[in-house]
Amino acid sequence: MGFVSKVEQHIKTEFEPIKLQHAYKVRMNALQLMEKIDADQEVVEISALMHEAGTTPMQSSLKALALLSELNYNEHKKHKVAKLINNHPFDSFILEQNILFRADNSEHKQEKSFLDKMKSFLGI
Repeated sequence: MGFVSKVEQHIKTEFEPIKLQHAYKVRMNALQLMEKIDADQEVVEISALMHEAGTTPMQSSLKALALLSELNYNEHKKHKVAKLINNHPFDSFILEQNILFRADNSEHKQEKSFLDKMKSFLGI
């Protein structure tokens, strides 16, 4: 069983259903935007799944470190997970993904044209 699977098993027993659903959504969106994150897929998935394990990013990263130490996870990757949780607001990935989806979706042509107008006005 891989480390991502082990983390999943842990959060399934620890997180309430709404928090678990949120973690999975953040994981999916983080993977879609992975090229913006300087980390491998396993680190991104674990960071996204554990980003709300605590009430603050620091507490979440400490809980992630404790769990990963218990699982004998790679020391370098373990600290990369903690750094990602502390430095990346994973919830902004959901917001960014929704904005990108709306801009590309044909049902939202008015929003897209508004975004295009704003971009041209701002010179972007």
